[in-house]
Amino acid sequence: MSEAQRAAQTGQRKQLEALEKLAERRVVAESEKRKEDEARAQYLLGVQRKLQEAEIRAKQEELQRTPDESAAKARAEHDAELLRLKEEHAQAQATHERAVAEREEKLRQLQADQEQFRTQASSRTQMSHLTDSSVPSQTSAELSVISTVIDPVLAKLDRLKDVMHQMVQTSQRSAEPADSHDKTTRAQNSPRSSRTKSTTRVSTSTSKRSSKTRATRSKKPDDDDWGSDSSSSSDSSQDELEGQF
Repeated sequence: MSEAQRAAQTGQRKQLEALEKLAERRVVAESEKRKEDEARAQYLLGVQRKLQEAEIRAKQEELQRTPDESAAKARAEHDAELLRLKEEHAQAQATHERAVAEREEKLRQLQADQEQFRTQASSRTQMSHLTDSSVPSQTSAELSVISTVIDPVLAKLDRLKDVMHQMVQTSQRSAEPADSHDKTTRAQNSPRSSRTKSTTRVSTSTSKRSSKTRATRSKKPDDDDWGSDSSSSSDSSQDELEGQF
């Protein structure tokens, strides 16, 4: 073998060795690159898994928070509505109490006026009774006119007082059932007592009028004088009673 051939073989061998070393370096580089890619892929998978878990937790928290917020909102609305209803109830109760107080005040005033009227009528009847010995015919006529005028007025006053009592009882029965029973009992006893007093006074007035009429008939006054005195006395008594009303 010549030197040229040996040199050529040596050159080829060196090239092969260089190629093998280059191939080995490439294999090592590729292997390292593959490892880096795998590590990067594992990292990305871990990050993605964490993101998914975080997203799942966020959704669960949101789902749990939504009912809580809805419940809190509903509770706040309920409390506001309850407060509004309480305020309206308090206002209605105050209005009702004022109305009941006004009706009771009117009823007391009506009773006071009725008692005053009865007292005046009784005093006038007594004054007429005192003057009966001097002017019997005039006293009898005045008593007749007074009874004719007073009886319907007393009946109207009793009916009006009964109506006022019924109105008060109805208002109290709708607001306070327990107190309504006591007030109704007192209201029922009051008109009965008033009617009893009125009946007693009317009966007394009627009996006095009957006795005085009999006394007048027994005296037998002159027809003309008695008629004129009775007419004038009736007119004056009726004018006085109408003036009082």
